[in-house]
Amino acid sequence: MAQAIEKIRKLFSLDILRCPADDRGELELRTEDVRCRSCGRIYPIVGGFPVLIVSESRFEPEPGNNL
Repeated sequence: MAQAIEKIRKLFSLDILRCPADDRGELELRTEDVRCRSCGRIYPIVGGFPVLIVSESRFEPEPGNNL
């Protein structure tokens, strides 16, 4: 999994991956998932690849944000 995370990290360094939701927000790579900094959607990493499908995501607002 560590090698897969490094490959994903390289894609993020190119700033080419964006949230597929309407906001097209920047994505933040976390240990086990990917989070949109704009809308708070969480996308899983499966088999070393981020699954950037809105229907596969879950919502997690930022702490302190009362949405």
